[in-house]
Amino acid sequence: MQGGWQYNSSEFNRATQAQRQPGSAFKPFVYLAALDHGFTPATLVLDAPFVLEHIPGQFWRPTNYSGEYYGPTPIRVGVEKSKKSDDRTSG
Repeated sequence: MQGGWQYNSSEFNRATQAQRQPGSAFKPFVYLAALDHGFTPATLVLDAPFVLEHIPGQFWRPTNYSGEYYGPTPIRVGVEKSKKSDDRTSG
């Protein structure tokens, strides 16, 4: 569970000590919440650029890792292809 190449060189446990964003581990909870609220695997959601001003002058622009958008997409595709996002915040 240490996650490195040589434990003797670095005893840092990357699995439990690294501070990282949850990434794909969080996705099942989002999809489960959608299913609990009446969405189905075939429900279409819009995969398109989105901008939210969360603080005056501060904008959150999540993007797909590939930089591409696919328009109306069934939510199951997000699970099947593990759609990833790259959070970008700028002023």
